Amino acid sequence: MILLSAQTTTPAKIAEVAFTSEDRVRDVIHNFNADGFGSLYPKYAGGRRAVHAGPLRRRKCRGRAQPARAAVIRVSAAARASAAMVGSRSRRAERFAPS
Repeated sequence: MILLSAQTTTPAKIAEVAFTSEDRVRDVIHNFNADGFGSLYPKYAGGRRAVHAGPLRRRKCRGRAQPARAAVIRVSAAARASAAMVGSRSRRAERFAPS
């Protein structure tokens, strides 16, 4: 669009060649005159967040909850005895179950 404009082509003819509207052609030319080549580069927004690795990730994740670790569970003798009885009852029931 810019090259055609530099060759004194009318916005109507540029719009026809570029398959766009005359208003869009005028906006592109106006932005180019105001900002130069910087106006032609795309301005990305949105999308997926950046992936952080290394020290930055450790710094960002420092305050977050850590994944659960295997904990040592202290079980009382009475609880172990009752669990053993439950297990032995089921084994006995299996032994005497009709085949």
